Amino acid sequence: NYKEGDIRGGISITIPTQEYYDKINELTNNHELLILMTIILAIFLDIAFIYIINKLFRDKEFISYNLKNIEKLQEENQMILTRYKYAIKGTNDGLWDWDLVSNTIYYSHNWKKMLGYKTDDINNRFRSWEDKIHPNDKKQFLSDIQNNHKNDTESFQNIHRLQHKDGSWVWVLSRAKTYFNQNGTPIRMVGFNTDITQLKELELLLGKKELELTHLRTVIENAPISILITDTKGNIVYVNDKFCKISSYTEDEILYKNPKILKHHTEDDKDKIFDLWNTITKKKTWGGIFHNQKKDGDEYWVTATILPVLDENKNIINYLGIMREITKEVYLQKALKEKEELMLNQSKSAAMGEMISMIAHQWRQPISTISMSANNILVDIELESLDMEETKKIAQLITQQTQFLSETIDDFRNFFKRDSARENTKVKEIFDELDSIFSASLANNDIKLNLEYEKDSYIYTYKRDLMQVLLNLIKNAKEAFSNDITHEKKINIYINDTPSSVIIDVIDNAGGIPQDTLGKIFDAYFTTKDEHNGTGLGLYMSRMIVEKHLNGTIKARNVNDGMKFTIKLKKQSEEE
Repeated sequence: NYKEGDIRGGISITIPTQEYYDKINELTNNHELLILMTIILAIFLDIAFIYIINKLFRDKEFISYNLKNIEKLQEENQMILTRYKYAIKGTNDGLWDWDLVSNTIYYSHNWKKMLGYKTDDINNRFRSWEDKIHPNDKKQFLSDIQNNHKNDTESFQNIHRLQHKDGSWVWVLSRAKTYFNQNGTPIRMVGFNTDITQLKELELLLGKKELELTHLRTVIENAPISILITDTKGNIVYVNDKFCKISSYTEDEILYKNPKILKHHTEDDKDKIFDLWNTITKKKTWGGIFHNQKKDGDEYWVTATILPVLDENKNIINYLGIMREITKEVYLQKALKEKEELMLNQSKSAAMGEMISMIAHQWRQPISTISMSANNILVDIELESLDMEETKKIAQLITQQTQFLSETIDDFRNFFKRDSARENTKVKEIFDELDSIFSASLANNDIKLNLEYEKDSYIYTYKRDLMQVLLNLIKNAKEAFSNDITHEKKINIYINDTPSSVIIDVIDNAGGIPQDTLGKIFDAYFTTKDEHNGTGLGLYMSRMIVEKHLNGTIKARNVNDGMKFTIKLKKQSEEE
């Protein structure tokens, strides 16, 4: 119940202060440590602030420097992109970029243009490409794609055909590379398509040409004819096996040599070689026969065709020789020619008797005239009534008859001569000689010889050979009349002069030849006469002369009541 201020005694209170002093000291120490830490922190913060300020300043310079580099890189990148763009356009290659994750593919403008499409004509799917691949190329194409996606191949490369918008096929070379993520999964494939249609077509063409050349070389190497090629100077640069076999020279022995080592040198060869070079250097083809020598000296003959080989500018780059050995043919031809000569001589010998008979007929009248004239002179001398004027006339008559006898001898002697060359002969001269030979003999057998021709007509031929043929035909007709009782015996000879040929028809009315033997009359030793009157060589030799010497044909057929022989001679000029 005390009030405030009342004192009713005192209380002693003891309070221990050491703990407080210790606490105050601890607080004081902590305060001092805090101040020290604050000072240290302030110093650290100052240092950090200075460092940050300095770093920010340096980063600003670095960023400014980098910004400049980035701008430069951007410029260079833009330049590279521009160059890349121009390069893509310049090469006409088609770029494609395939996102394998989304399975979308980017086709560049050139890629689509290569196939004739515009930008919006093809969607960005792989199917757009796959559907256009040629069926024969698709399997390999897809296999190469898969191998590259599996990383079995370092890069993808494939040649295939793509169908153009117009339906044609375009050959393309596709090259690309697949990119993978960290797990090895393919995520992207980038590549180019190049149009190689022209190159591929050229390759196919070259392949075809190589195959053709292979076949051609096989044919040439195994050909039964000799083939050689020389350079423009005439040196041999190629020979086939047949050439080596025929000439006995090996390929090494003959290459780069001149063909003159094969020549059998004669004066005729020199003219032939001159004509050869004169022809082929004018870009013309030469043909002829060569008489050559083998390596061992044996002779052989070849028929040769030499022609120039021209380049695209029509310049001579080589000469090609094609030769066929005709040695056997030459020997056979020589033997045949000797046989023909023998048969011709036999034919002429067989005709000799007939010719002597003709001479007798031709001479009978002149000799009688000469004899009578000489007797008249002798009688006048005996009677001493010799008239000088009359004697002169008789002497002139004897001279004329003697001249006729001499001309007749010349006609028969010339008949047996061989023509050395063709000559431009007037048809009238030929028939005048025939008439002089046959006139008396035919007249004695009541045979009328009728000659019809243009008086100004000429034949460029072997005159004596033609006369022998006509003589054989007239003689055969005369002999055909021997058993004939025809009232009017006639032999008609007609000459038809056409622009390209001369046609001679010899027609008689002696009854003709049986049809079953008509086809044999030109055979050697075939005759319709008995063994004493015929040799079977006259018509055979006539055919040989016409076909081989006169470059013509002779045919026979029955007409009306007799035979018709037609000789057709091709016209030739002196230049030919």
